[in-house]
Amino acid sequence: LNPEELKKVLLRHILPIKLSVNDIQGAAKYKTLGGEEISIVRAENVAPSEPPMIFIESSAGLAKVIVPDITASNGIVHIIDRIFLEQRNIKEVVGDDLRLNNLEQALKVSGIDDVLSQKGPWTLFAPIDQA
Repeated sequence: LNPEELKKVLLRHILPIKLSVNDIQGAAKYKTLGGEEISIVRAENVAPSEPPMIFIESSAGLAKVIVPDITASNGIVHIIDRIFLEQRNIKEVVGDDLRLNNLEQALKVSGIDDVLSQKGPWTLFAPIDQA
């Protein structure tokens, strides 16, 4: 990612408020520093002794909070299980994965890479280089 793309990704992960798990009741929408509206959902765990599950939905996907409520001097941190990256097309996904160099070259030579950069929907079963 170039610096501007990286900034956009990081701003998608920051809310301009302090929000603890106890502040989250049911589902609510929040605006990130990057201007995107995300949904945060609290789901009570089946086992009463277990903490609630918190999910964050962005235009770039769904994440689960795996470590909540880490207090900092200027806010709070929740560790999540994924990065909210921009949705990429199949051509970009293949090009960014070092395990798919042979497939990337084959798609270029055949001209199919251009098809996979267009609006789909598509499903690609991508063989790794060792296949």
